[in-house]
Amino acid sequence: MTHNPLIRVVLPSSGDSWAKMSLAPERRLVLFIHGFRGTALGTWDRFPVLVEGQKKFQGCDLVFYGYSSKWQRTQVLANDFRDALDLLFSQPRILLQATATESNRASDFRFEEVFLVAHSMGALVARQALLDAFQMRYPWTSKVRLALFAPAHMGADLLRLCMQTLAPFPIPVSLAAHSIYPCLHDLVPTSQTINLVISRAKNLDPLSAKTFSAHGVWIAAHDQVVSPNAFPGDPPSKTIRGRTHISMCKPTNVSSQAFKGLETCIP
Repeated sequence: MTHNPLIRVVLPSSGDSWAKMSLAPERRLVLFIHGFRGTALGTWDRFPVLVEGQKKFQGCDLVFYGYSSKWQRTQVLANDFRDALDLLFSQPRILLQATATESNRASDFRFEEVFLVAHSMGALVARQALLDAFQMRYPWTSKVRLALFAPAHMGADLLRLCMQTLAPFPIPVSLAAHSIYPCLHDLVPTSQTINLVISRAKNLDPLSAKTFSAHGVWIAAHDQVVSPNAFPGDPPSKTIRGRTHISMCKPTNVSSQAFKGLETCIP
């Protein structure tokens, strides 16, 4: 056993978040953020189980961040996520107290590296949060690394997104969802939101730009939802075979491409 059991934690958000704390911490945090209509744990399926005993993860704490992804614009969601990041960096003892893991931590415990693992709309939310953190000159921004699964930061096909996330509702419901859920306006490829994120990214200083460039990007072979085009400054994406937009980040075992891919992002 390398980690404590999952436990619910309170973070700035509109949903439930969960933590799985290492028994031999190395000041590293892997922070997962889901996408549209995802959940803190459901999006990632067996990830919390598969990390047990794996060398790359044994010293990492894991937090599965949850938020209500339907009723707010992505910038509002990003504000909460930015605040959650700031709390985790500046006051990690709040997380430790909630999970009763203070005893195996130094009194000056702080996270030195945080790996943001985002799916779909979560990638856009994470990038908006980081851009604001750069602008607000938070001291921890250089300690963040991005790993992105089927990121929606270049836009998405909203009808297909709704058809997959709202199944088994009929197509008319999916068609209406665009007007019902405010966040979907931000996922239109030509949206003001996406154009602004790209523009702000291009104006970052060299150190911030290096942090903002993803360490890994994965797309699914059968993803018909998000644009596969690369975000400016990101490395070329890698393809996860035999998977869809929803299933690509649900590894079944430690040999799954999603699991192995995330391992490559952790030194």
